[in-house]
Amino acid sequence: MSFLFQGGRSGAPHFSFVAPLALIGLQSLFLAPWIFIPLLALFVRSLWKGPAREKDFFLACLAAAPILLFTLVAFWSSKRVLPHWVAPGYLMLFPLLGREIAVRLEQGAPLLRRGLIAASAFMVVGVGLVSALPHLPLAALSGSRYPLFEMLDWDDFPRALAARDWDQPKTFIAATRWLDAGKLDYALHGAVPVLCLCAEPHAFGLIRDPQDFIGQDALIAAPKLTIDEARARFGGFFDSIEQVAPVDIKQGGQPAIVLQIFRATNFHHPAREFSLRDKDRANADGR
Repeated sequence: MSFLFQGGRSGAPHFSFVAPLALIGLQSLFLAPWIFIPLLALFVRSLWKGPAREKDFFLACLAAAPILLFTLVAFWSSKRVLPHWVAPGYLMLFPLLGREIAVRLEQGAPLLRRGLIAASAFMVVGVGLVSALPHLPLAALSGSRYPLFEMLDWDDFPRALAARDWDQPKTFIAATRWLDAGKLDYALHGAVPVLCLCAEPHAFGLIRDPQDFIGQDALIAAPKLTIDEARARFGGFFDSIEQVAPVDIKQGGQPAIVLQIFRATNFHHPAREFSLRDKDRANADGR
């Protein structure tokens, strides 16, 4: 399933020398160059020496699959290959780097010791700054759009439902993207089931069976979704869809994301029919 899913995302063949170089550059930024370069050097060295150092070679072989596979795919993929897809490969190389650092520290290496202190300080300061950003006033970060919206939890959503005395049995929450479904499911902590009404629900296609929700009502929650779009996309799967008051996801007391909410009655189409229709519509719209 995983190979079919990832393989289907590569798109039509489109040869490029720039894409893999850009991917390698982004990998170095994700890991930090002072970590990426030693990891890459140890990776090449372990493969070069082969089974003579079997533990090193074993870790390098584990790392090779994601590192080489996704980098090679970037040569011909018409879609962007993201750098974090390669990350599990580099994770296999960290024991090699840790051992190399320990050996060199035992031999003295004062420059390495100072470098480790500087790298650690940079990491502590960087993580502290990033962690503090979501708690700063919205106006200090962006005049019109919150730039760190993906870091926000959607805890305002269940609070809004509680304030509206919304507690109806046989009703589920519907999202239009698997990313939104994850935010909603995490905020609700399982109190209300979340179904992803989309052609690619990812994990929600495995943990939620739309057949189980046939005959139930739904609250569709999605940013930037209009009533016309909601009816065009989902009107065939419910008896009626009506817009209700939106929910503000706030940061620093100010709205950062506005969730449009729609009440939909009597879900009555199975998953396969929905997925195929939704995918055909997405292809026709060029999305």
